[in-house]
Amino acid sequence: MKASFDQLMQRAVTALRSDRLDEASRLVHQVLREDQSQAEAWHFLAGIRLRQQQPTEAAAALHKVMALNPGNREAGLELIGVLRGLDRDEERLALCRELVARWPDDGRVLRAMGLAGWELGDLEEATEAYRKALELDPTDPDTLCDLTLLGRSDLVSSDVLRAALRNPLLDWRRRARLHFALGKQAESAEQYAQAFEDFTEGNRIRRAHEDFGIARKLGNAGAFLRLFEESDRLNGCGCSSRRPVFVTGMPRSGTTLVAQILNTHPEIQNLGERLDLQTVISEWARRADLKGELLESLDQMEPDVWARMGEDYLARLPEPADGVRYLVDKMPFNVNLVGFLRLMFPEAAVIVCRRDLMDVGVSCFGTGFSETAFSYDLYELGQFIGMCDAMAGYWQQRWPDYVHVVDYEDLVTAPDAVVRGLFERIAVEWDEGWRSFHTTRSAVRTASISQVRRAIYQSSVGRWKRYESHLEPFRAGIADARKRLGNKSQAPG
Repeated sequence: MKASFDQLMQRAVTALRSDRLDEASRLVHQVLREDQSQAEAWHFLAGIRLRQQQPTEAAAALHKVMALNPGNREAGLELIGVLRGLDRDEERLALCRELVARWPDDGRVLRAMGLAGWELGDLEEATEAYRKALELDPTDPDTLCDLTLLGRSDLVSSDVLRAALRNPLLDWRRRARLHFALGKQAESAEQYAQAFEDFTEGNRIRRAHEDFGIARKLGNAGAFLRLFEESDRLNGCGCSSRRPVFVTGMPRSGTTLVAQILNTHPEIQNLGERLDLQTVISEWARRADLKGELLESLDQMEPDVWARMGEDYLARLPEPADGVRYLVDKMPFNVNLVGFLRLMFPEAAVIVCRRDLMDVGVSCFGTGFSETAFSYDLYELGQFIGMCDAMAGYWQQRWPDYVHVVDYEDLVTAPDAVVRGLFERIAVEWDEGWRSFHTTRSAVRTASISQVRRAIYQSSVGRWKRYESHLEPFRAGIADARKRLGNKSQAPG
């Protein structure tokens, strides 16, 4: 059996390296049919399932690994990451605690516990885990950055962050993160010139390794706007369900805050940022060979297609908790797809969050997004933000009774009126519980995690003025997007 196992696994490795995922999967299953106790094979299968974008199956395989070999720390850490992506929060937290009990002196385990605690609202447990990680290695860049970017810069000094930057073995991702952490520290100390210098360097490092195709996105946005100028023939089609609530808007415009407030209502459940809408649109376009038609004329689409697309979307959502009638899909970039939402869900509540574009720009530039390259260059950032705002403005003008706009500045200065408007739009009764949104135990995985763990505050309004002298490229990018897409967006500043 040993020779057979080794041979099959070696063939599976070769297949995986050549991206022959089905063949690799078949070979591993052949091993497991002969012997279910092979933890190595289950671990290898989990990796294949992740490559195949099958996280549920990957989690099941990793659970097998842990059952067969509870001492497999790597599998435990991988499983924590997979459970995070699947929104299986309580299971993830329990596993983090289990791993901390087994490996109390492992920095990676402690950081996993710390991040889980922060995202799920167990702040004391999270802070304690990060403290222990820092005691184990006071120079670890991941711990230092996590603490700073999660709002606990009181536990980390800028001198320590600068010292960590001097490590010649530091990879570019950690180097960039350290610069964003230093920028946060400098901003807290009101050293705004230094803060912007570090934000700029962090973004420069990321831009050197990640590209962004803004020209294609602007072209697609223009096509979408033209597409929906003559779509009245399709009025009344789509799925009649009111269950989904779509919270959209520019990044850093208050979408996380709105979703967190809505999540306090007993009839509303926030599902976080989901890719289901984009997936459904893409799959239906491929399934019916509609890509060309979608970019040419909606009139070529049969009206019942939109209802079927809506049903497909609903089938992908999890079952709501007891008493819940509405499920919030909080994906900011769905602001570019509101036209499709109106065709798929004409009765649903669609919320578009808007904010002063200059504040949006500064917030994005200083956030250090790790997987969203639009923010790494000020001019491109201006183009992208201008594009999103033009789309939001168009939907608002085109369908004012369908799109419910929330202005961030109104939300933080007159929250009762704004929250009342949100509840009325969704058709739920007023509930005073929204005021405790920052203490509610719920998962938050966005860059706004530290902000929504605080009560509403106004100090971020006008933040851009601290950096005004640096922002001309951003203004120019907005102007370019406005010129290309029409004068539908806000005047910056």
